[in-house]
Amino acid sequence: GKRKGGKLGKINASLNKKLQEVKWGEYKLSELFGKIKVKSLNYKTSELPNQANSKYTLPALTAGIQNQGLNNFVPRDNASILKNVITISANGANTGVTFYQNREFTVLQDAYAIKWIYTNDDLKGTHYLFLVSSISKTIFGNYDWTNKAGWEKIKSDTIQLPTKNGKIDFEFMESFIAELEAYHILELEAYLAATGLKDYTLNDKEKEV
Repeated sequence: GKRKGGKLGKINASLNKKLQEVKWGEYKLSELFGKIKVKSLNYKTSELPNQANSKYTLPALTAGIQNQGLNNFVPRDNASILKNVITISANGANTGVTFYQNREFTVLQDAYAIKWIYTNDDLKGTHYLFLVSSISKTIFGNYDWTNKAGWEKIKSDTIQLPTKNGKIDFEFMESFIAELEAYHILELEAYLAATGLKDYTLNDKEKEV
C-alpha cells in the first residue's frame, strides 16, 4: 500500500508539473475539425434493439450519455460507417457531451461526428482523448436544450491545446495521457487491494475504461 501510494504521489506531482510548465495555445474548433456528413437513417430508437443481433450489428449514436451514446443497433446496409472520430451530443440535457469513438458506429439522431481536418497528422487514441477533454471543457455546461451544441454554434468556440514552437504539441498530449492512465490504474489497484479484492486481472478493455 505504501509503495503504491508513493508511486501515486510521484505521478500526481509529475502531472501537475507538466501542466504548470507547458505552453498553451488557443484554436478555433473550425480550424481543426470538420463535421462529417452521414446518410440519414429512418429508424425510431424505440424500435431498435439495445443489443446486437444477426441483423442489427452496427452501434448507432444518439444524444445519450451511457455507453458513449451508443445504446442502439442498426443494420449496416446503407449506413455511413465511422471510426476514430469525435462525437458530440446536440440535444437534451446531455448537449455538449463529447466522446472519442475508436470502434465502428454510425450516427442516428440528436448527435454528430467531427473529424480532424489535417490528414498529415497521424492521431493516436491518446491524442483523441486529450482533444475530447479540451472540447468538453469548453462546451459542456455552456449549452442546454434551448441552446443546443450544434456544430454551427460551437465551431467558433476556442479550445486550449499544448503548443510548442508555434505548433500543437502532440508529444505532450501522448505522454500526459499515458501518465494519467498509469495513475488511474495504480489508483484502482490500490482500491482493490484495500477492499480485499487481491485476486484480479485487468484486461485491456478494463484498463482502457
